[in-house]
Amino acid sequence: MIRSALAPSDGDPDREFLESFDCISPEVIDAVLADPANWSLPAGGPARQRWLLYSALQAAVAAQRYSRPERALEERLDKFLTAFLDGELPDDLREARKWLRNLPSNRAKKHAHQDRLLEEFARGAGRRQAVSSAAAAEVSDDLRLVRRHVSDLEWILLNRATVEELATVALSLGLALGTLKSMLSRCRARVRRRFE
Repeated sequence: MIRSALAPSDGDPDREFLESFDCISPEVIDAVLADPANWSLPAGGPARQRWLLYSALQAAVAAQRYSRPERALEERLDKFLTAFLDGELPDDLREARKWLRNLPSNRAKKHAHQDRLLEEFARGAGRRQAVSSAAAAEVSDDLRLVRRHVSDLEWILLNRATVEELATVALSLGLALGTLKSMLSRCRARVRRRFE
């Protein structure tokens, strides 16, 4: 991008401030400094720097399409705004350089990992939906068989142990945790032997 004749020249403290953030491209800096809207900012100090940094982060987001790295740029802008609103921005904004530089790459890695997990889930979800009614009937028969070979208390324990913490189940039944684990272990072993 060719620098506008209206943009402040080199040696300008605003340019030096924005260039100190190596995560902001020169093109974005040029665009921010050339934007007449930013010329009406306060004359200097932290308020001006906050607005310039906000404008630069916002311009970086606006200049990108919405893909993994660009989502991370948007998250960087959100983090900056949240820190600003919560009063957690350091007085010297140059102290924020490290997280402003590293946050996009860390978030891009996070989004890539999440995308891989979603793709794996989508592949597996299609197979799970294809389970035949015969397989569902087999599972139902197996559950009836298990139910016939355990006591009422063991059935309750097996069901609750699948959805609750063991400590919570033991406390609600007035049992020691070790006793509950022992009961479940013996019950499961007996059911496994029955199915072998």
